[in-house]
Amino acid sequence: MPLLSKTVPSQLEAESGDQEVAHWLEETQEQVFGEDTPPRAHDDRGGSSGKRSMRGAEVDAQSFLGRQIGSYEITRFLARGGMGLVFVGRDTRLGRQVAIKALPSALIRDPESRARLVREAKILATVSHPGVATVYGMETTAEGELLIMELVEGRTLSDRLAREGALPVAEALDICAQIASAVEAAHRAGVIHRDLKPSNVMLTPNGKIKVLDFGLAREIRRTSGSDGPSLTSAHVLVGTPGYMSPEQARGAKLDERTDVFAIGAILFECLTGAEAFPGATVADVLVAILLQEPDWSALPGDVPEPVRSLLERCLSKDVEARPRDVGEVRSVLEQSRSLLEPSRPGKRRPQSGARPLSAARPFRSRLYAAAFFGAGAVTAAAATLALRPRPAPASAAVPAQETPVRRLSIAYPGGTPQRELMRLYVAISRDGRRVVFTAAKDAGPVMLWQRNLDELEARPLPDTEGARTPFLSPDGQWVAYLEDGTLKKRRLGGGSAFNLAAHPAFGGGAWGSDGVLSISPTWIGVARLPEHGGALQYVNQRAAESGEAAYLLPEVLPDNRALLYTVWNGKEDTRIDAFDVATGERHVVVESGSNGRLARSSRGLHLLWERKGTIYAARFDAERRRLDGPEHAVVDGVLTDAAEFVSRFAVSDEGTLVYIPGGVVHEEARLEWIGADGHPTHATEERQPFAEPHLSADGKKLSVIVRRRVYVAYVHDLEHGTSERISFDADVSSGAISPDGEQYIYGSHRDGGHGVWLKTLRDGVERRLGDPGAPFLHQFAWSADGSHVAFTRSDSARSAHHIWVLSLDGASSRERRLTDSSATEIFPTFSPNGKWIAYAEGDEDGHRIYVRSFPDGGVKRQITAQGGTEPLWSADGKTLYYRSGAEIRAVGVSAEDGKTTGGPRVVHAGRLGQLDGDLRSYAVGRDGRILVVAPAEDGPKVTQINAVLGWDRALP
Repeated sequence: MPLLSKTVPSQLEAESGDQEVAHWLEETQEQVFGEDTPPRAHDDRGGSSGKRSMRGAEVDAQSFLGRQIGSYEITRFLARGGMGLVFVGRDTRLGRQVAIKALPSALIRDPESRARLVREAKILATVSHPGVATVYGMETTAEGELLIMELVEGRTLSDRLAREGALPVAEALDICAQIASAVEAAHRAGVIHRDLKPSNVMLTPNGKIKVLDFGLAREIRRTSGSDGPSLTSAHVLVGTPGYMSPEQARGAKLDERTDVFAIGAILFECLTGAEAFPGATVADVLVAILLQEPDWSALPGDVPEPVRSLLERCLSKDVEARPRDVGEVRSVLEQSRSLLEPSRPGKRRPQSGARPLSAARPFRSRLYAAAFFGAGAVTAAAATLALRPRPAPASAAVPAQETPVRRLSIAYPGGTPQRELMRLYVAISRDGRRVVFTAAKDAGPVMLWQRNLDELEARPLPDTEGARTPFLSPDGQWVAYLEDGTLKKRRLGGGSAFNLAAHPAFGGGAWGSDGVLSISPTWIGVARLPEHGGALQYVNQRAAESGEAAYLLPEVLPDNRALLYTVWNGKEDTRIDAFDVATGERHVVVESGSNGRLARSSRGLHLLWERKGTIYAARFDAERRRLDGPEHAVVDGVLTDAAEFVSRFAVSDEGTLVYIPGGVVHEEARLEWIGADGHPTHATEERQPFAEPHLSADGKKLSVIVRRRVYVAYVHDLEHGTSERISFDADVSSGAISPDGEQYIYGSHRDGGHGVWLKTLRDGVERRLGDPGAPFLHQFAWSADGSHVAFTRSDSARSAHHIWVLSLDGASSRERRLTDSSATEIFPTFSPNGKWIAYAEGDEDGHRIYVRSFPDGGVKRQITAQGGTEPLWSADGKTLYYRSGAEIRAVGVSAEDGKTTGGPRVVHAGRLGQLDGDLRSYAVGRDGRILVVAPAEDGPKVTQINAVLGWDRALP
C-alpha cells in the first residue's frame, strides 16, 4: 500500500478523549495510508489491497518475467508488497537463486519511491547479521532500479500466527530474541527499521529468522544539543498500524526505542495469538496505541516474570520508560529462554551414563560468574535472572546434572557507550576468572580495564592509554599488549609495565605455557620471543613466490611445538593453517576462516574461529593438528574488523566465551582540517575507513587509502570534486601522490609479491619499478622536486625495517638503502630543500624522531628525546611535525643544519581515526593547516560485552 507523508498534530493529549482522536484519525486515514488500505490495514496476515492493486501487480509482473537484466534472469513473480514487486531470479554467473525487488509502474517516476529503494539497498549493505537478508547489489533499467537480494525461503511469522495462533512460550522468546538480535545489528549500523511487524519476519526451515523490508528504515542522526539520537522529521507519520509506537503514531521524532516498542508488540502477539492493540479500523488501532493498555491477562501463566516486566516496559506509552537499548531486550529474552529450553521439542538430554556437562565447571567458578555478570547486567530484571534463576515449570525441570547455557552481559565502565569500535578488544584468562578489555569511560581515553570475577566493578590499569590487542599469560597473572608501537607486559595485580620489543604488532598474539610469546609483528610473518623480552625470532615468513600476503593472529597448540595462524591471500580470502615450528611443515586447518582460538572444555579440545562475523567451533585433534568433527555456529554478530581480520572474542578453558557484539564493520573516519586555532572543520562529508592522506604541493589533489578488506588507493581532485581509483586487481599497501599531482607511487601485492608501482595520472599508464618480492613496502614520500622517493622496506621477516631511496630518472630508476643502521627506521619524509630526511627510529624503549643528511646520510641528529613517529615538514622547512600518542606536536628545526630551534609544542590533541600503524594519519597543508584522519562522529556504538557461559553445551 502506498505510504505518503502527512503533517499531523505533534501532541494528542489523553484528555481530548477517544472520540476526538478517532475523528481526526478517520479523516486522515486515507491520505496517510493510501487508497488501497483494506478495512483492517493493520492486519497483515494475507490481507488484500483490492482488485485494482492485484490487476496492477499482474501487469507489472508480466513486464519483467523472462527478462535478463545484467547477470540476473527473472524467472517468476513472488509477491507484491506495499512499496514494490518481488521476483525470483537466477544469478547466471554464480548459479544461485536471488530475490529481485522492483518498483510498481505507478511509483517508477516518483523520486521519493526510487530514493527509498536505493536507500534500502544502502542500509542493507551496512547491516551484517545472519538475521538480515544479504544485499547482492543493484541494477538500473528503464523501469527504474532493481534491488538484488538473498532469496529467503520459508513463511512469514504473520502466516504462522494466522494459522496456528499463539506460540509455545520458549519458541516465542526464541523468535523474538532473534528479531531483537537482528535489529540490534541494524541499530549498531546507525539505522532503525520503523516497520517491524510479523509480515516482515521470515521463519526459515532451519528455525532461524530473517528481518525483511528496510524500505522505511532511516539513518540515525543526532540533533544539535540533544543527548539522544533522533530520526525523521517531526510530524511525519510512517509505519504500520498495530506495531507503531505512540510517538510514531503522533508523527513525532523517533529513535531506536520505536523498534523496541514494535518488538514488544510482536512478542505479545506471539505469546497470546492476539494483537496488543486491536481495532476494527486504523483509527481504532491508533487510539488503542495512544490511550489504551494491552490485555495483560491474556499472557500465558508460564511466561517468566522478567519477560512480563520487559513487555510492560517495551509497550510503555512513555518512551523514557522503555529499554534504551534493544540489546537489553535481547539479553532478557535469551536468558529467560535458556531456563525454558529443556521443554522445547527436540531438546537433547544426556544419554544414560554420559558424563555430566557441568563437571568441568566448579561450583565456585559458577558463583564468580554470577557475581561478575550479574553486577554488570544492563537491567535489574536481567541481573535478578542471572543471580537467582527462577525454576522452570515442573514439566520442564532441568536435570540436576545439566547446567543450561547462559547468555549474560556486562556494561562498559560508567555505562559509557563505546564509539571507537576498532579500539575495543577483550581477553579472558584460561580459568575464566578474569577478563581484560579496552574501553573509554565518559570522555576519557581508551585504555585497559580488568574485571575479576569475584569483584563487582572493573578497574582501570593505569598508564595503558592507547593499549591494543591484549592477551593473558597462562596463569592469568600478566597481560601483554601493544602500546604506541611497543609490545609491553604488566602484572594485573599491580606494578609498572615492562617493554618487551619494539613491535608494530599487527594481529595480537598468544602466550604459550612454556613462557614464549607468539606474535605477528607485521603482515609478513609470525615471530616468537621469551616472556622476559629479547630479540624477535621469526618462525615463518611469507615467501614471495607463495602468492600469500600475510600471516597473522597466531595461536599456540598445547604442546608448544606448533602454531595456528591466519593466512591472507591479498584479496578477499583468509584461512587458518597449522605450522610445526621445528620442521616447518604446515597444512590447512580451516578454509574461509580467521582468528583461530583453542579451548579445552567439558566436550574436549575445540578450535573456535570467525567467519563473516559468526564464531564457529569444531572438535580439534591436537596430535594430528586437524579438525576432528563438523563445525557448528556458536554465536552471531561478533565485532570483527573487516580490514584487519581481527574478531573481538576470547574463550576460556572452563567454558566461558566473551565477545563484543557488532558484526563485520569497517573503521569509520572523517578527514578534517585543523586550523591554527585548533578548531576542526570537515574536509569532506564522507565517512570512510580513510588512511594515509598525502597532498600535492599546491594542495589541489589529495591521495588517500581506503582500508577495506582489500586496501584501495584513490586520488581526489579537490578543485573539481572528482576521484580516481588507482589499482583494481590487488591490495595497495601504501602510496603517495607526487608534489606536482601528476603521478602516484605505491606498493602492491601483485604478480606474486610486493613491488613498487608508478602510475601516470594523465594517461593511466603504470609500470613496475624493480622486481617484486620485498615482503614489506610502506610509507612512500616524495622529494619536493619529484626526483626521489623514500620508503620503508625490509628484505625478510627477520630483518628490521630500513629507509630506502628510489631515484627516478625518466624511464629508469635506481634504489639504495640510505643507512647501514641495525635499528628499525620508519616513516621517512624529505625536507622541502631536499637536504634532510626525517624519520622515526625505534628500539625496545620506543620510537624517537631523527634527521639524516641527504643524499649522503652521513649526518644524523636526534630531534625528540622520547616518543615520536610519523614526522612531516612544514612547507617552509622550518617546522617538523610528528605524532606522540594521541597528539600531533611541532618542533622548530633548521633546514640548513638540521638542528632544533625550540622545544616541542602540541598543535592537535585528540584521538586519530585509523589504527593501521604502518600508514600515516595526517598531512600538512601548504598554508600550515593539518589534515587529520579523525574518528567519525555519530557512528555505530556498543554498550556491553556479551558472554556465553557453557557455550560448548549448545553443541550437538
